[in-house]
Amino acid sequence: MVLTYHDSCNVARASRMGDKPGGQFAIPRNVIKAVCNNFYDMSSDTIKEGTFCCGGGGGLLTDDLMELRVKGALPRMEALRKVVEDNGVTHMAAICAICKSQFSKVFPYYDFTMDQIVSVHQLVSNAIILTGQNDENEENEEKDGKNHSQRDIDEAA
Repeated sequence: MVLTYHDSCNVARASRMGDKPGGQFAIPRNVIKAVCNNFYDMSSDTIKEGTFCCGGGGGLLTDDLMELRVKGALPRMEALRKVVEDNGVTHMAAICAICKSQFSKVFPYYDFTMDQIVSVHQLVSNAIILTGQNDENEENEEKDGKNHSQRDIDEAA
């Protein structure tokens, strides 16, 4: 996965994260870089304070207004297309649920697929490796030579 990040306009203009000005721009990028090895920002004039609206905010997130939503997404789609062509980006992350929903609907209009938009939350959860739970099952499987499902069936019988 090669990622870029969409600065959601509500977060960019109306929020502050962390204890330093600009944290709303640095923190999501730092989280992404911690869970993904391949990250490229879009053109500097299209991110952070200069970010584009996703086209679905302000109450526009309804299928009745799809033509307007597609047009509203055009500036972001052009910036995304450029970073895809220049750096081989395969996915765009967003922190805002409205942006994620908007992009999943309009991506196909711009020859992207719906699964190319991901949330920062998804990236973090995908990176978490839980250990310990399978260790016990694996030990039991080694003892009785049965897989977990078969052992459960035998115990229930």
